[in-house]
Amino acid sequence: MFTLNSFYTTPLRQPKLGVDIATFTPFMRMAEDTFCLWVNSDRKDINNVDDFVREAKKAGKGWIMAGTGKNSEDNLLTDFLNSAYRLQMKYIPYKGGGKVAKELAGNNANSIVKNPSEQLGFFEAGKTKPLACFTPERIGLFKDAPTFKELGKDFVYFMQRTVVGAPGMSAEAKKYYQELFTKVFNSKEWQGYRKKKALVGPALSGDEPMSYWKNEREIHRKMLIKMGAIKG
Repeated sequence: MFTLNSFYTTPLRQPKLGVDIATFTPFMRMAEDTFCLWVNSDRKDINNVDDFVREAKKAGKGWIMAGTGKNSEDNLLTDFLNSAYRLQMKYIPYKGGGKVAKELAGNNANSIVKNPSEQLGFFEAGKTKPLACFTPERIGLFKDAPTFKELGKDFVYFMQRTVVGAPGMSAEAKKYYQELFTKVFNSKEWQGYRKKKALVGPALSGDEPMSYWKNEREIHRKMLIKMGAIKG
């Protein structure tokens, strides 16, 4: 299974599924994906986060933040922005990142928080622009977009891109797939793709992904409690 952060949030939100991520077989974390805050390039009045906050406050609940799914990564980041800047943006979930990107490009949404890979086409076509990114350092593709950390909001958020094996896998099978994806990670093609799509983070293999999962699960548990998606 190729997975992202719903690997943590779905079992937390739906405990009746009986899914325990600690039972899965870790192969390799191939990368961590990044997130930026985006608006339509037609908004000449919005060129930085201060502009964004000013206009979002004016609109109140009329400001639409489109995202992929309810209680998803996009929803978590929208809640952060609402809390950090005292906004009342309305989050509207759609099925698929492509649909969300299209909503912004078509001016059917006021803003989105999305991975660079989902916006590159529209960005290169001059239809959308990043205002700031949820990364420790600036993203090379968008050198003019500051980090939220630079802007005084010490908040960093990544989405895992990890290859996961089924529970109960044999040691031989685990070794085979870990070696396979180590070769993929070190390949020229994968490293080129990482750079092109603004993917970061070192490879995690062996038992490292399991420690990473458990730590990230706890982080997401606290986030979901704070946003009221689950009880403590």
